[in-house]
Amino acid sequence: AAEMYVTTGETAYADDLKTYQGELDAWPVSGLQEPNWGDTMGLGILSLARVAPDESLRNEAAEGLLQTADAYLTQIRFEGYQIPLNRGVWPWGSVGTLANRGLILGTAYDMTGNVQYRDGALDLLDYILGRNPRDISYISGHGENAFKAPHHRHWAGAQYRGFPLPPPGAVSGGPNNTNPAGPVSRAIIDECQAQTCYADHVDAYELNEVAINWQAATFWLAAWADDIDRAK
Repeated sequence: AAEMYVTTGETAYADDLKTYQGELDAWPVSGLQEPNWGDTMGLGILSLARVAPDESLRNEAAEGLLQTADAYLTQIRFEGYQIPLNRGVWPWGSVGTLANRGLILGTAYDMTGNVQYRDGALDLLDYILGRNPRDISYISGHGENAFKAPHHRHWAGAQYRGFPLPPPGAVSGGPNNTNPAGPVSRAIIDECQAQTCYADHVDAYELNEVAINWQAATFWLAAWADDIDRAK
């Protein structure tokens, strides 16, 4: 409803959107949450906050978005790696969790010019690119020690002769200490802690799966960082 309204500006879509007012009223979300593939409400609110034709609705969405971004910033002071994620639970696709938080923070910076939001988003990108406890970049071909073994039927050259390595730009799912679904995770889960629960292995679908939902969010974050660099 939000996307159709901001795209067309038509009254019918605005009326449809009003039936979901409760969703907007639920923002800001907890600092323990972020938009993701299973909960896309925040993506609609992002669009409303930036370009909703109705000013009052735009302001309401923006207020909720900024409060969510502020909740992320309060977590950074307690984290050694300067990331807004102070929980010991690292889910399947944790890189997507980080990138989606970066999307919120990057948008907050675009809306306000507050450098705290900018720095928070850039710190997340730095983490994904290798400033993390494993000293590994979760984006293939980028960083001094980039992962090489995505769970992929074709880019399997790290373990299987005759197949290629991934091209630059593939994004790993990242550390996962909540769901040791496969044999690779089960072999390390009793010895690893949170952010270190990771292995670069083709068969580790629970760690190295390549998926559009975190690929897209990470691409957004990288493109945003490039835009603000060019704007300097």
